[in-house]
Order: sequence, then structure tokens, then C-alpha cells
Amino acid sequence: MGDDTVKDTQSPGNSGSGPVSDANEHLPGADTRLLVDAKEAAFLLSISKSHFFSLLSAEFIPPPIRLGRSARWGVDELRDWVKAGCPPQHQWQEMKQRRGKEQPTPRRGR
Repeated sequence: MGDDTVKDTQSPGNSGSGPVSDANEHLPGADTRLLVDAKEAAFLLSISKSHFFSLLSAEFIPPPIRLGRSARWGVDELRDWVKAGCPPQHQWQEMKQRRGKEQPTPRRGR
């Protein structure tokens, strides 16, 4: 018997489980995780990892949160940053301070 269903065109990261509609559907748990690494952050922003690091070194992307030697980016912060028009890092920090979203300085381990 023939298969009459139309299959989605597969693209990188598309497992064929459905049409590409949301970046989070291809990152297991991205919709529930608070932090992502550089590779996942670049994917969410639809840019390459190398371009992500170029923008980070030029201070265009929000700085990472450091967890020991690991760098992570807040998913909510990346979403808010994009909604604000992707301003440069210094402008983004000023915007966050004006909105009262600046997080307290993390305390060092005891």
C-alpha cells in the first residue's frame, strides 16, 4: 500500500517530526530550561556559533552568566534582548537598569 501523506522537507535540526515552527522544538528542554550554552544560544538567535562569539567579543550580545568555568545565557534575557531590538551590550545593561530588571550582584562562595 502507498503512503499518501506529505512529508515535511527536512532541514538541519529538523527531525522530520513536523514543520519548523519554533526554535525551541529542536532543543530538548529549551522551553523549560533557564540557561543555555553558546551553541544553543546561537541556534535560538539563528546565527552560527562563530558569529555569536564575534558579536559577543564586540559586546553586542548580552554577557553570559558564569557558573564556575561554564558560560550560560538566560533564555528569557535573550528573548527580551531580541524584543528590544538587539541593542549593544552597554545599552542593554542601561535598559535593564531603567526597567529594574538588573539582578543583584552574585555572592561569591563562602
